[in-house]
Order: sequence, then structure tokens, then C-alpha cells
Amino acid sequence: NSSSENSFPARYLIVIALLINFKTKISLHSISMSAFCGAFLIYSITLTSILNPLYLIVLNCILLLIMGAVASSRLYLKAHKPNEVYLGLLVGFVVEIGVVFFELSI
Repeated sequence: NSSSENSFPARYLIVIALLINFKTKISLHSISMSAFCGAFLIYSITLTSILNPLYLIVLNCILLLIMGAVASSRLYLKAHKPNEVYLGLLVGFVVEIGVVFFELSI
């Protein structure tokens, strides 16, 4: 795979965030963290035959905590309103899971 193929989901996220930003502000930090967590979650499902499932569950929980910390920090710093952070989490997670699940980037 070339590097341009690996960045395919990022292109989707950038375009969607740009389009949403015409209407309302959206948290790019939330988009990136939730996209990473979504991709890792889907890949974890396929890795259960190779790696210990408990190890993958622990890693997913740690990632969710980090995602929550990033979202909370955006709210604490008053960089975003709650709906902007929630929208970023939703967009990143849904788009990345869709891209990985439907194998658009593989």
C-alpha cells in the first residue's frame, strides 16, 4: 500500500469536517481521537484469533479513556461547546468504522 492509500479515511474525515464547519463548528481533536478508536475497535475484532482478547479489551478501554480525556479537555478549555465535541466524536467514529468495515481503504 502506498501512503496515499493509507490516508484515504483521513480524506473523508477532512471533507466531512469542512462541510460541517460551514454550518457549525466541529472539534477536529474529537474527530481524530474517535476515528483512531473506531479503527482500532474494528481491527481488534479481527485480531482476536491472533492476540489475547483480554489484552485487546484492555487496550480498547485505555483508548476510550484517552478519547474521553481529549474531549473533556476541549470542553474544559472552552475551545468547544458540548454539541461540537459530541458531533466530532460521532463523525470520526462512524466514518472510520464505515471505511474500515466496508474496506474502502484496504
